[in-house]
Amino acid sequence: MGKSPLKIANAIALATVAATSWLCADTAAKDNQPVTDTVINPSGRPHVKQGANLFVTADWLIWEANETGLGFAIKTDTDSFSALGEGGVKSAEFDWEFGFRVGLGYNMGHDDWDLRLNWTWFQDQGTEHLSTDGDDFLYPSVIHPTSSSTYYATDAESEIHLHLNVLDLEMGRWMKVSKWLTIRPHAGLRTAWIYQRNTIEYDDLFYLGEGGLLAFDEYEVN
Repeated sequence: MGKSPLKIANAIALATVAATSWLCADTAAKDNQPVTDTVINPSGRPHVKQGANLFVTADWLIWEANETGLGFAIKTDTDSFSALGEGGVKSAEFDWEFGFRVGLGYNMGHDDWDLRLNWTWFQDQGTEHLSTDGDDFLYPSVIHPTSSSTYYATDAESEIHLHLNVLDLEMGRWMKVSKWLTIRPHAGLRTAWIYQRNTIEYDDLFYLGEGGLLAFDEYEVN
């Protein structure tokens, strides 16, 4: 009795799988590199022959500081003391400024890890000036905390300065994720010295009373 076509097809499929498995095993044996012995994430850092393991880094920074809670006045579009009108809190905005980051590093021998110390220096400043034109009001929002009166001003100005120094001590490792992508996971410690000065000045500060009483020609808050 002849064999059925289904049995012949099954036999051919089994023979093909067996041959493929044998070829793969033979290739791995010839390369002498079993899959289990390959490096998952090989090192991605460059290696220098007959050189030192120390290196220096430098970055030129173009940053703009961003900070909330700097409101110094509320400007509204009303000419009446009794109505607040439409408006919003105004604050000084920082400018784009230059800074730098320099670092000193050491390439360790174990598993191609590196240790580095970075110093970041950055300074920024910003100003904002407001004035009334007869159809609006300026409400100072930074005033003596014990004052119970509602004050108004004809001019208001805020000037802010920021000085930033940051030290980072970190350990990381460059590793290849793919043929075209290299990343450097790292961990470490950070310390920062932050100095900030905000000077606010109000001109012709007065409060609502008997026809509007002038309180101060100039009022400055630091």
